[in-house]
Amino acid sequence: MTWETVRLGAIAQVVGGATPKTSEPAYWDGDIPWVTPAEISRLSGHYIESTERTISSDGLSRSGVQILPTGSVLLSSRAPIGLVAINRIPVGTNQGFKSLIPSDRIESNFLFWWLKSHTKLLQSKGRGATFLELSKAEVERIEIPLPPLPEQRRIAAILDEADALRAQLESARQRSRLLTDSLFNHIVEGAADFVPLGQVVTLITGPFGSSVHREDYVVGGVPLINPSHIVDGYIRSDVSVTVSGAKAEQLSAFSLQPGDVVLGRRGEMGRAAVVRPNDAPALCGTGTMVLRSPLTSQSGGLLARLLRTPRYVSELTAAASGVTMLNLSQSAVGGLLIPRPTAQLEAEVGVLDESTSAFIRDLDRRLHEANALFDSLQHRAFRGEL
Repeated sequence: MTWETVRLGAIAQVVGGATPKTSEPAYWDGDIPWVTPAEISRLSGHYIESTERTISSDGLSRSGVQILPTGSVLLSSRAPIGLVAINRIPVGTNQGFKSLIPSDRIESNFLFWWLKSHTKLLQSKGRGATFLELSKAEVERIEIPLPPLPEQRRIAAILDEADALRAQLESARQRSRLLTDSLFNHIVEGAADFVPLGQVVTLITGPFGSSVHREDYVVGGVPLINPSHIVDGYIRSDVSVTVSGAKAEQLSAFSLQPGDVVLGRRGEMGRAAVVRPNDAPALCGTGTMVLRSPLTSQSGGLLARLLRTPRYVSELTAAASGVTMLNLSQSAVGGLLIPRPTAQLEAEVGVLDESTSAFIRDLDRRLHEANALFDSLQHRAFRGEL
């Protein structure tokens, strides 16, 4: 199917934004909605129905803010480039947008999905030394396929439906995890005996950065596990962050064993995962710490889950030091009070895991399939293949 190709500037008015002086209280807290890219990044859906901040009529008239009519497509043009939303109320924006007011030749939802699926293209058009920014002229020059309006509506409806399925699965997964976490908290908070973590595990801090040099890294060797490799309670190693077998032998003191817990000690607190048999061989990285339990094989799973709970994430954050980046010491981690990992406690948590993990894994699989389907639909949609 062949469609006309047009420039965005021919089918939509591209509009920038502005910010009233923050030093003038009279310009703020009026009845005019006003939005920033940061707020768009926190949207749970596609539509703006209210805003965190508002400006006054004086702020509007003295700043150059332009009110976008309902159904405009807001496109962030810096920090970052490529966030997209549709407003269901008239809004103004700050200067971090190059928003589009569609003409009668293009549907807002179609334009939304086209922009959403071309984030990399939009980012490639950014220019600037300090930070990349997308200019109005650059947005106007971008070319887009333009099917007839009924076809635009059909494509947008298909993508809306597929995206709604993804959202439902993601919501179900989050609710299942919240319920599981709540049951887990109920079990551990009922424990009678709390002890310092350092009494039940051996703590091993990863190697100093000077122990691993750039030339030591190879592709496809023995993985180094850093905080970024701990995702949702699992270890996700990177084939490009590995060392040779010979280097791994030199660092054998930091080898991970099945049942160990790997804890991120820098940056975001609460990244913790138990080492499973298929994760080894691997090494503790410079930004992580190993918790090795001499107790039962189930202790690691119990400790990893415990350290991911909001209570212990809060305690780890409070115990960490550092201004630019949080950093945990062995003494800080070892001093945490935890329920003593008794056989009864581990058995109760084991029953919970057995009863919920299969269901959550199934949701994860279905969500992965829905995401793959959505990516395929997006790819085909704008090539006339749906």
